[in-house]
This record gives sequence, structure tokens and C-alpha cells, in this order.
Amino acid sequence: FYPRLQQYHRFLAGRLGSSTTRSLRSNLLKTWDYFYNSGGWGDYPPQVEVHARGLEDRVAPVITSAHAIRTARMLSQMASLLGRGDDIAEYRDDVDTLSRALLNAAWDENSGYMGYVVHGEDGLPQGILRHDSGANYNLGLDGLYGLVAGIGSEDQRARMLAHLRAPEEIMTPFGLSAVSQVAPYYRVDGYWNGTVWMAHQWFFWKALLDHGEDALA
Repeated sequence: FYPRLQQYHRFLAGRLGSSTTRSLRSNLLKTWDYFYNSGGWGDYPPQVEVHARGLEDRVAPVITSAHAIRTARMLSQMASLLGRGDDIAEYRDDVDTLSRALLNAAWDENSGYMGYVVHGEDGLPQGILRHDSGANYNLGLDGLYGLVAGIGSEDQRARMLAHLRAPEEIMTPFGLSAVSQVAPYYRVDGYWNGTVWMAHQWFFWKALLDHGEDALA
């Protein structure tokens, strides 16, 4: 299965064939050319905003780059076990490049979340996608996907974990809300906006174990 997985990752990382996922000069990945959803979450607020405003060519979410970091790390381990040492440098480059891109362009110091990154016509990042209130539009699970990717400083990880465990924000008695309950665009009757979905619970559960947060997991 390794060659097929490698091909899939290379396409996702913008390295293969006609892939347009890495068309922005920030190196952040986006898959809007292929699918409406970035993370399977239909009415996740910043995703809805991107499509409503026709910003698909210039806005990148966090989750796509975060998952490419994960797959690069897993494939690096596979390559080592299979004696495919020449492939490892490519995966390490993906991890380093995408990690730097997220930390440099997506981290929002004010909110302690990562944001959807808006780019100019030159493909360079201009800032975070924001709600009319001025709030980061990504106060939700996508904004915390740096934890799943395993990136960020100790302080950045601590701030993201604090959002995750706060009962007034992401944590609920039933699991993790896809959107922070204090976000100005949070809805109690949304589909992905304001509800708990199992798919991302699993990724964050795994991430919490990686971060030594066994009790929270």
C-alpha cells in the first residue's frame, strides 16, 4: 500500500501532477478546487463564509495543512521501516514547510486559535479571516488543529488546550462542540455549527494522548 499512500499524500501536499492544493505562496494547502468541505463540516462558519464570498482562490483553512503534516510523519515512519530512506527527506520537508506556514500565517495571538488565512492577489498572506464583529472566524475545532498536527510552542499548545477543555467554549457534557460556544456566530441549531461530531472527536482524542493529556482524552 505504500506507493498508493505516497501518491495520495503527494497530491494532497501539492507535489504531484495537476494538484492545485499548494497554489498559494504561503505554502498553506487548500482543496476548494476539488470539494466544498475542508474537513467534512458542511456549515462550519468560516467555510460557509469562504464560499459565500467567493474566496476559494485566496483563503486557506488550517485542517488541510495539519493533516498533511500528520500523513507526512506517518509516511516517514513507513519509509524508514521499508528501507525507502530517499523518501524521508521529502516528508520532513513537508512537515517543516507546512508547520512554518501555519505558525507564521495562521496563528492568531489575540484569540489563541489558528485562523483561516486570507491571501492577496500575489498569493501572499494578508491576515486572518474575521467575522463582522472582528472575531477570528475560526473559533472552533479547525482553529485548534495545530494540536492534532503536533505543532506550536509550549505556550501556544497550552492556550489551544485551554480552549478545548473549557466548558463554556469547546467542551460540553457530550463531547467537543465543533464551534466555540462563545463565538459570535455560534448557533444552537446548526448542523456542524454547535453540535458534536464523532469524526473529529477521534482525531482530538488521539492528539490529547500524544500531548500527555490522558485524563482529558
